[in-house]
Amino acid sequence: MKKLKRFYKFPETVYFDDFIVKHDYLSESNDTASLFPYINVIDNLTEIEIQLVVPHISLINLNVSVSFDSVKFICKGREEEKDRKYYLKEFSVPEFMRNVKLPSNIHPNDYSKELKNGVFHLYLKKV
Repeated sequence: MKKLKRFYKFPETVYFDDFIVKHDYLSESNDTASLFPYINVIDNLTEIEIQLVVPHISLINLNVSVSFDSVKFICKGREEEKDRKYYLKEFSVPEFMRNVKLPSNIHPNDYSKELKNGVFHLYLKKV
């Protein structure tokens, strides 16, 4: 099967990417439990930064749960606009859950987050 590339255009950038990674070994069925967005975990001197590619998702739909050694992301997806009649519809925002182990312990209550150009940034202060 041919792998499809998605096209995203934001005010400052234009790029091609599949923002969802399918991991067949995680689920026997073909459901959204095996779909993850791409992620970066950056270990800086005083903090850990996590970048999660989530185009077309608002902060309202993304739940973040932080513990001492991991972070869990849960996305409810995006509700479709029912009053629109699509001629062609090639993208959607699926539900996903992702648990990320961290390289060092952090303060679970001391973090900041932002959503910029379709990338969610989570900044976690190290212990």
